[in-house]
Parts: sequence; structure tokens; C-alpha cells
Amino acid sequence: MEETLPGLLAARAERTPRGVALRQKRLGIWQEVSWQEHSARVRAVAADLVGAGLRPGDAVALIGGHRPQWLQAELGIQAAGAVAVPLDERLAPTPLAGLVAQSGARFAVVEGQEQVDKLLAVRARVPALERVFYWDPRGMRAYQAEPWLQPLRALRTDTVTFAQSDRTAPAPGAPRRPSPPSPSPALGRGVAEGRGEGSPALPAINAQDVAAVLFTPGLGGRPRAVRLTHETLIAAARALVEAEGLDARGEFVSFSPADWVGERSFATAAALVAGYTVNLPEEPETVPENIQEIGPRLLVAPPLAWERFAAAVQSRAATSGRLRRALFRWAVAVGARRAERRQTGQPTGWAMQLQAWLADWLICRPVRDHLGLLRVRRAYSAGARLPEETGRFFHAIGVPLRQLYTLTGAGGAVAVQDARGWRALPGVDLHVAADGELCVRAPWLARSCVGETESVLAADGWLHTGDAARVEPDGAVTLLDRLAHLARLADGTAVVPAQIEERLTASPYLRHALVVADGRPYVAALVVLDRMAVSVWAEQRGLTVTAYADLARHPQVRDLVRAAVQVANVGLPPALQVRRAAVLDRELSAEEGELTSLGVARRPVVLDRWAALVEALYGAAAPGEGVEVLTVGEEHAGELVR
Repeated sequence: MEETLPGLLAARAERTPRGVALRQKRLGIWQEVSWQEHSARVRAVAADLVGAGLRPGDAVALIGGHRPQWLQAELGIQAAGAVAVPLDERLAPTPLAGLVAQSGARFAVVEGQEQVDKLLAVRARVPALERVFYWDPRGMRAYQAEPWLQPLRALRTDTVTFAQSDRTAPAPGAPRRPSPPSPSPALGRGVAEGRGEGSPALPAINAQDVAAVLFTPGLGGRPRAVRLTHETLIAAARALVEAEGLDARGEFVSFSPADWVGERSFATAAALVAGYTVNLPEEPETVPENIQEIGPRLLVAPPLAWERFAAAVQSRAATSGRLRRALFRWAVAVGARRAERRQTGQPTGWAMQLQAWLADWLICRPVRDHLGLLRVRRAYSAGARLPEETGRFFHAIGVPLRQLYTLTGAGGAVAVQDARGWRALPGVDLHVAADGELCVRAPWLARSCVGETESVLAADGWLHTGDAARVEPDGAVTLLDRLAHLARLADGTAVVPAQIEERLTASPYLRHALVVADGRPYVAALVVLDRMAVSVWAEQRGLTVTAYADLARHPQVRDLVRAAVQVANVGLPPALQVRRAAVLDRELSAEEGELTSLGVARRPVVLDRWAALVEALYGAAAPGEGVEVLTVGEEHAGELVR
């Protein structure tokens, strides 16, 4: 059983029973769960679910926040021989019901009232869902007469307390060390042994059993429900751990969306393989503060999180005094030059080393400490394309940020980016097909999706990723965009939208950009404001507008967007420059399916919902010289205001 996820947990608990498996901040105090406690709780969850009628192979939807109970429910479902289906807790009821139905889930395990209310609202749309279990009883008293709902007693938060560390979280800037393990009073009779009297026997499971169903991001259309076996998840984690030298000292902070394959790989599979501690934030709003307190050695996040970290630092620097602003700009410039030389193998020289040391001592080290990244040894961006400017910023301040290429069908990462390009992990082959599509091959790739009869893999064993790539003269692989997004203007000019979109969103005032070009006479774009950055900008200029729609229609904001587009156009060939842009009058929504859980725009969904606006971009007279920025009128989606 060891080559299953619950088997790895049991083996880890036997080898290092008092080691810290999980740590979460609750009520201002970091509380710890040992490997022994973690394993026992997982077995108790499995026993509860089997006793309630869960059968091997059943799918169980799993919805909730970053809590120890979520991880224990995931492994408990798998220990019962069933299939965990992690879903984004932020989804609105209708899209949530669609994914639950698509997965074929028979049971659901949720955190509490918020998730229960969503499922109750769409109960008629998920007839296969027989029962919903919850672990947080707060607000659930009024639901006690509902037989569809049942508390999962092994995880009830009114009966479970986790081991409390002997100290509160350290003050910012203080030495950060993991707390020593403390015995927990949490485990009651029977649970400590994994089974109480009369508890049902757990089924035997093996590496080929399906452990999880994860949904693809759905960037090109409807998300696919990929079946991942224990073997797939563990083999992908082992390849990563081996290639990157991950070990039990990792101190990982888990805060990315739970339905993302990267989060599942690092928070569950790789944590079990390497043995590092998974730290869980108190609340989504406290993630930056909690990262600062933990001082992790390992951090993985989607590009949006890294962009927000960088924006917070840059915003703070921009509002500081003149001298500090100048020092910040100088230090980042020195750090960027040194990082570039190191990446290209050029010597730095004693003068640059001296400047870099001074810049680090004065600015960069305090910035890393403020972010909680002073101890980080492995930092990764994954799940989407990391803007070059963001990557350069973190390298400049001394954070070793690299990109991972993750695939749902591979159960995790398959390649890591270095200075030369993308490098395959051990056991993985990369190949660029004749049409420019990146293909991946590895012994552990997923084979099937729920509701589909055809194999995920091609007949020759390659997984076609849907991403466009090219092979450089030195053999390195460069990713370009989604293959389906590549476009040609009416005159035949080739357009790679992602490259132009990255230039647009390099502006701190633009959160999203979708380039429109295929078959069109010129390049245009739909853009979404970064509400926070534009609000601060407006306040500094005495503008009294705060609502997003009002900001989007304000003439001065329109000028701000025009300037951002003009900067993005610098260096682009004339045919590829954005001639006309439209500012959407609302933000995109993950709850409504317009964004993935990682904050990436779903192009087909967005372009379909704003189809009239896209046509209006080209329906007016051809743009003149320079850039035209248009905003949506108050009454009609297709009405443009110049």
C-alpha cells in the first residue's frame, strides 16, 4: 500500500511520528499536527465515510478552504478507495453544479454553511449527489432536519483541536524556526488507532487505483475531468523532488486554489514524498502576513500571486520619501544587472559585486524579509505564463524565482525553466510537433477523462498539450501561447496574442488584456483595469470616483489606458501594434467562469460574452494615427464612448 498516497502517509507516520506534518494559524497561534496525528485522522475519516456507504471508486466532491481538515478529507477519501474531486470554493452555485455533475460525484465533503448553501441551491441539478458531509458546524443548527446533510464527525471542528505550539508567531524580522512538535489532545479513543470499536474495515487500494479527478483549466472551452491514479501523482512528485532537491526542510505554504494540479502536487503528493511541513494560512486575507511569519523555504504560486507581491512592494516604494524611492530604483537596477549577468554566464566584476552587496544590505534584503522570502530556497511560478517584468523584479531583489510547467494530465510539473529555456524533469520527454504544438511523454501520464471514451494520449503515447512552442537553435524549448490562440491578420501577418497581452498587463493599471486579431484588419484588445491600482492613482489626482464602472468610463482613466497601450506598443512592428482598445465596464469573475481558479481569463467565454463589443471595435471607422481607447456605454454593451 506504500505506493499510494495514504500508504506514503502511513509510512511517514511510522518513520517520523512526532515530525510536523501540518501547521495552521488559528486565533493568532500557530498550531501543529504531527505525522502520527495526521495519519490517524485520515484513517478515521476513511472509516466514517465507508461506514456511511462510500464504495471503492466512488467520486467525492471536496470543497473548502485551506484547512488541515481539507487535506485529511482528501487523503481519507483516497484511503477509503474512493476518488477525491477538489473544486474551487469560490465558484458560484451554477458552475459548481456543472462540475459536480460532470465528475459523477456520489458524495460531497465540504467545509461548512457557505458550501452547503451553494449545493442546496442547485440540488435538483446534481441528482447523483446522494449525501453532503460537512466538518464545520457553525451556522448548521437550522439544517439538522435535512437528511441530505451529515456532519463528518472525524473532522468536526467543535470536537477537534490541534496541537498548539509553545509560542505565538514570531514578530516580523525575528528569526523564524519551526516550532517543536507538541503532543495533541485531539485524538479520542479509537481514533488514535485509526479505527474505533465496530468501525468498518478499509478496502485494499493499489497504485493503479484512481486517486483524484482534476479539471483542466478550460482555456479552450469546457474543462475536462482527468482521472489521476496514485501512481501518476506519486511519480510526478518523485520526479520533481529528485530534480529540485526537495526535502523535509521545505516549510511549504499552501494558499493556491485547491483544484489546481500544482497545488495538489506540492501540498499533498510531494509533501508526502519529501516529508516537508505544509503550512496553512489563517484566512485568505492573511496570506502575506502568514508567509512573513513562517519564512518558508519553498513557495509555489500562480503568476497572479507573484504579480500582487511585486505590486505591493512597488506601491509601497512609490509612496515613500524621495530618497527611499531613489534608493529602491537604484537597488533594483543593480540587482537586475547582476542577475542578468549570472544567468548569461558573464562575469560580474568586483565593482558590481560591491554595488550588489550594498544594494542588498540597504534595500533588497529588507524587501525579502518584508515578503517573508528571506529563507526561501525554491520559489516557483506555475499554472500560467509569468510576465517577464515580474520575473526580472524578483531576480533583482534576490528571490530565485523560476517557472514550472504543470499539466493536469501529468499529475504535476513536467518541466522547469532555466536561463536557456524549458528543461524536462527526469523521466519526461518534450517534443514540438510539425504544427508547433508541444507534446509531452512520461510513463505515468493520465489515460482517461470522466465521460470520454477516447484516451487522453495519442496512439504513440504523447500527450498533446494544446500549447504552441518552438525549439531554439541550442535545443531549448520556448513556450509561445495556446495553439488555438495564434492568429493571422487579414493581410496574413502572424500574431502571438500572449506576447502582446503580456506587454499590456506589464502596466500596473491593467489586470487583464485579450488581444483580438484573427482575420481582422488590425490588432485590437479588450482590457480590464486593475481596480486597486487605478483607484489609488485616481485618489492621488483628486478624482472622486471609486466604483469600477465609473473609473472605466472616466476620461482621465481613458487617457491613462491610452498611455499604457502606447508603452506596450513600443518595440512592436507597426502591424502588431494595438490600434484600438476597449475598457470593459466590470471586472472578470472566476465565480461566473470567466477566469480560471488561477485568475487566467478564459478567452472563449470572455469573447463570447463581449462579442458585440468586439464587433464594435471593428465596426466603427478605421482608427487614425496613434491609439484609440473606447469605453462601454452605460446602457448598451456594444455602445462605445470615445
